[in-house]
Amino acid sequence: MKIGLGAIKLILKHREPFLFIDSIEDISDNTIEASLRVLEDDVFLKGHFPGDPVIPGVLLIEAMAQTAGFLIAYNLTKEKGGESGSVEFDFLLSKVNSVKFKAKTIPPAILRIKAKVSPSLVENFYEANGQVYVGDEPKMMGNLLLYIKTKDNEKS
Repeated sequence: MKIGLGAIKLILKHREPFLFIDSIEDISDNTIEASLRVLEDDVFLKGHFPGDPVIPGVLLIEAMAQTAGFLIAYNLTKEKGGESGSVEFDFLLSKVNSVKFKAKTIPPAILRIKAKVSPSLVENFYEANGQVYVGDEPKMMGNLLLYIKTKDNEKS
């Protein structure tokens, strides 16, 4: 099932220029694949590095965190019987583990961001294992710990 930018913005608080998902290409109960188109003139590339732009690794991590966070929030919304945007969340990246960068990520590029999510042993925390690709070439892989909790005041 493909999900567009409008529906993504109903669930995630992030906004441009710090929203790093353009669309959800596939989603299931515990896996997700998202995409992001990065252009050479994107604001975060202006200083990284002029004349030889490279997509910063920390932004690949952030894209994976947003992708995993979307999946968790999407599933929690379904569990509560709500529609996209009907439940608000507190959402934070809590820990970054075992991240490996396999190759430079050079714009223009369409990033494919994959994540598999599972609840951790601690309430409101989720583990995400993921990868970022350009085409079939792996660029980054790692494990993240995310905190996400529904807010007490649901939207009516």
